[in-house]
Amino acid sequence: LLAKTAHAPLYNGEASVPPSLREAILSFLLASAVRSIREVEPIHNSMLVHVIRYTEVQKKVASQVEIELKNIVRRLVYGDGNRTPTILEEFLELWESGDGGFIETNLDCARILGSEVVDLPPWDEVQAALPQIAKSVRVKVINGEGVDVLDYEESKDGLNVIAIGGDKLSRGLTLE
Repeated sequence: LLAKTAHAPLYNGEASVPPSLREAILSFLLASAVRSIREVEPIHNSMLVHVIRYTEVQKKVASQVEIELKNIVRRLVYGDGNRTPTILEEFLELWESGDGGFIETNLDCARILGSEVVDLPPWDEVQAALPQIAKSVRVKVINGEGVDVLDYEESKDGLNVIAIGGDKLSRGLTLE
């Protein structure tokens, strides 16, 4: 059992999030920014990261996600220096990508549902909303230890959360 609970989640030998999880975080921030522009009232946004059931591993993944999120916030707020692509270029690529980007997916959803296309906000509005949205996201570990909780009622301004856990997340937890 010790070997399983001591597992270190690594990507290419480093304690960092894999590219697929990083892209999911960027996509979550984009979707949250769009919702913040569209909605008048405070709203909740939740991202679920389901990992192994061992709480120590969940905590390590949460730490990696927090580090990645802080890096994204820092780049959005203070800029990228000479780093390329810039964080805004990365977001724009997700927004415009012909392979599952937000614009294409929006059109596909309308086509599949047989409904009218709901226009996405202009990119400049989304871009302007990203820093504040990213700063508002909290990473929470949700498991049987009960340290973190998702208390949507307590959050009057809306809760933006990346929930990380295992079995508890797969057993009927309600996310907003």
